[in-house]
Amino acid sequence: MPDKMPKACVIIGAGASHDVWNEGAAHVNIPWQPPLATDLFDIGKHPEYAPILSRYPGAEFLSQYLGPVSAQGGHAIDEALRDLAFHDDPRISKQFNQIPPYLRDLIYHTSRQYAPIPSCYIQLVIELLTTTPHEVLFLVLNYDDLLEIALGRLASLTKEFQFKEIDDYISPGRQAKVVKLHGSIDWFVQMPHYDNDWAFAVGELKLSSLTDSPIWVIGDVTDAKIHRMPSSHDYSYPVITAPLAGKGSSATVCPATHIQVAKDFSGTAENS
Repeated sequence: MPDKMPKACVIIGAGASHDVWNEGAAHVNIPWQPPLATDLFDIGKHPEYAPILSRYPGAEFLSQYLGPVSAQGGHAIDEALRDLAFHDDPRISKQFNQIPPYLRDLIYHTSRQYAPIPSCYIQLVIELLTTTPHEVLFLVLNYDDLLEIALGRLASLTKEFQFKEIDDYISPGRQAKVVKLHGSIDWFVQMPHYDNDWAFAVGELKLSSLTDSPIWVIGDVTDAKIHRMPSSHDYSYPVITAPLAGKGSSATVCPATHIQVAKDFSGTAENS
């Protein structure tokens, strides 16, 4: 590997995960293709999502409003989520707090059930990190961990790309750093304790209050609703940006240190 490599900043959005399969993988489970924004609440088109949605009555309630909006395409679903997130009626905002856990679980299950291996991400990391070696910043707008899986498979023997703690994503000396602006399916914060009543705890939660909470990286959580923090056994809450609308710098949920690494790297990258 060259001592000094050119730098590249790669922005990864939902389309990359939606098209993650290629002919190198044995099969795909088509109904579980990673969703685009318009798929998230379109349960009529994706009945396989219904069992996941039913775990979260607040999200299920609001999906009856959001489902028809999905059919409009464009940014309609983003705008509708924004309206619900900042709704004046607390009965709506309390229900909305169950949408991030639903989205988190949905993305987790689609990531695990669609294809046995993230083929196209592996193509990408082979090309960028080995065939034409670059120092890379992956600026990820998705919640899934398919890129991290691909990086881990590349360095499965050396353990170079492990993501066990939040600072691992930007670890100095790594050929590739990963900044996930809008959170990840394996990022969680600890919720205040409310006598083992998850629904009440989530309803009372002020999402803005979690901004400065420590982020735990916890893999393979199948159901966010029942997951407990390893340290305290209090309930956890997923760290993902919702609503989807307005995903600018003010909507980021990753640590400020990650943002600074991205800014510093982008200012020196030759390609983006």
